[in-house]
Amino acid sequence: MKLSDMKSPVSVNLRLLDKKAEDKDGPVSFVLLDRSGQTLDRIVERDGGQFQLDPEMLGKAASVAVVPGDEEATVESVRAASKFSPDQLAELVQPNAELTLSPDIWKPLFPFTTCISGKVRKCDWWPFFLRFQADRAVSSGPLDSIRAFEPAGAILKPELNPIWQVPYLPPFLPRCSPVCNATVQIFRRTCCPRIELVPSDILDICKRLKDLIPRLPEIPKVPQIGPIPEPGPLPFPEAGIFTGGAADEVARNAERDLAALEASSPKTATEYVLARPYLAQFVYDCSEPILVATGKVGPDGKFTICFRDFPIALRAGCYIEYAFRVIQRIKGEDVTIYNGLAANAWFRSDDDICLTTYHPDARDCEELPPDHSHGDADVFLSQIGLTDSWHLHEHEQDITAPGVDPVMGLGSKTGLVGGSPDAGGRTIGVTDAPWGGTLHLKYFFPDALQATGAQYYRMSVRPISDAGVVSGTPVYLNDPITWTYDNGSDQELAYALNHPGDASFYRIPYDSFDWVGTQIHGILDTTRTDGSLHHFGKFVLTLELYTAPNAAARIVPNGALNNGAGHSTGGFEFAWRRPVGTTREVQPFIGLSHVLWWDNRKAVADITAINPTDPMSLICQFVEADGDTDFFVNFKAYCADQTTLKDWRLWYRRGLESGTTDLQTGTVNHGSVSSAPDSVKRDFATMLNGHEKCAFALNLRTEVKTWSGYGRIRSLDAYDQIAFALINATHGA
Repeated sequence: MKLSDMKSPVSVNLRLLDKKAEDKDGPVSFVLLDRSGQTLDRIVERDGGQFQLDPEMLGKAASVAVVPGDEEATVESVRAASKFSPDQLAELVQPNAELTLSPDIWKPLFPFTTCISGKVRKCDWWPFFLRFQADRAVSSGPLDSIRAFEPAGAILKPELNPIWQVPYLPPFLPRCSPVCNATVQIFRRTCCPRIELVPSDILDICKRLKDLIPRLPEIPKVPQIGPIPEPGPLPFPEAGIFTGGAADEVARNAERDLAALEASSPKTATEYVLARPYLAQFVYDCSEPILVATGKVGPDGKFTICFRDFPIALRAGCYIEYAFRVIQRIKGEDVTIYNGLAANAWFRSDDDICLTTYHPDARDCEELPPDHSHGDADVFLSQIGLTDSWHLHEHEQDITAPGVDPVMGLGSKTGLVGGSPDAGGRTIGVTDAPWGGTLHLKYFFPDALQATGAQYYRMSVRPISDAGVVSGTPVYLNDPITWTYDNGSDQELAYALNHPGDASFYRIPYDSFDWVGTQIHGILDTTRTDGSLHHFGKFVLTLELYTAPNAAARIVPNGALNNGAGHSTGGFEFAWRRPVGTTREVQPFIGLSHVLWWDNRKAVADITAINPTDPMSLICQFVEADGDTDFFVNFKAYCADQTTLKDWRLWYRRGLESGTTDLQTGTVNHGSVSSAPDSVKRDFATMLNGHEKCAFALNLRTEVKTWSGYGRIRSLDAYDQIAFALINATHGA
């Protein structure tokens, strides 16, 4: 291409000839120079190796210098650079708009180049935090010296009392998604080991750990009796195990490491420290961190940043490591969402670098679930709350014939949530649980859907029988849903999805706005009683698509069954979400339907009588009997539907003893509205455990499986407690 043929700016792709995978490279710039060598303009390579050639600017230049694009062009770099005349540069552009540089031109640009690659992700902070709290809560005092020999990175897996499993252990792993639209800063330092560690080095580490421990949140205390409160919204802990939005490994392990070091010999303590890089950094001599490069995170959450880096001579045992700071523009301000410097998170250049932020304001860029077997035009239910929809038990029989109803016969578990692990080994912590509470629905609408003209969606609910017969008038969901987007100003703006004329029509939130993270598409309150809805039972949730906010503008997939009304068709399909590695399943109907089985009824826990009983009092029970006399109670522990019951536990505490003893446990209903069966029997001598007499507190807790999408609804659990005293009439006889 001749310069005279260029009538307007041309977008050109840069190609480095004979470049191999192991070759160092980086961005390239073209500096336009006048006849005196002064810079007129600079054309910098953009992401993907593209740049713009402007014939007007080229025509003003006397020569063009090729220099590295990641630094300012100096007089020395321009003088040493390869140069072209504007006509020569234009002639290098091929008809396919590709400009090729030969190795003798591009290789000298990068004599010493270091490239650092990694990824940035945001994870829910509270499951990580609650796991940390649970591990602390069940620790049995100081660790002995044996634990100093645990391998680095070992995770304590204590045996948990069932009472601890209820409130503090998250039922699923933190959900993570990639972070994009962010800037990454790279800091470098050089570290060298000391010739020999001395006791004062270990003491310095212990002092550092002691200073960290007061920052940690208070260890939770769970009541052995009474209701366990709902967790509610938890405030992000600014201090403690998170520093600068990153997990602080030193703080997270401070209590455990301090106990291990104080219980170990000097030799063992040294081995313990050196086996843990997050501690070893404190006994290495490290230089001050310096900022060496800045770059952008790609749309997939990954980054590769290259920078000129002259060789550094290292003595034996020394090494170079890097820390990162990630910055996002949020509400018009630059916010550090990950600060590896503050959190003591350092990496080697060849590590698998994954920067995980727990900052609550960090923006993710999740668009399509990465673990889904799907087609490009599939519309599907992605999540309910934080629960992936593949955990939902769908119909268990093939749909073999068209009919009015979307489901032809229900299986015994259809509509429940939780079952066997998926292909990735993930579970949600409950098995075959009904739904309950307020469900937050998240659908996936592919980009291809926009071309069909679909602009609105509706969601309806109707009862369904075990035979698969749908009844009642559809109840359309119409709760207000507002999404937030960033317009690049100093504030985030709200956008209402509901149509003002009919709130049951929601606008499909395509990428016309820069939406702030992932947001929900529907709200389903399962506790309401409205028309054909009830607070327990089986129901069909159906999604419908429309080109306009009126019933006549419905659009359905090509070839959909039951399209007797002659709705318009489009090039998309309804599907069930399935994990990667499993077969894609399409719903061949005019609506996307899922059966949901929910139950918001509270469990029952009622201790009705003790046996034997004190005939002298109906309230205060002081029961005296021989040591071999059986003690038992009558009680009820059940749910209205056996499916809803998780388990029940009947246990007692003797006097001021710190521990408790189970009298009986179970996972099937015990009793009913009209009956309170006997418990197991235990004789007086066993109950008193050598004492002549003692007071007792007897506790009963019944727990439900009911699942909100975020966790088990513990407010539906029930508990009861009674107190009495036993006297062994034959004690010492």
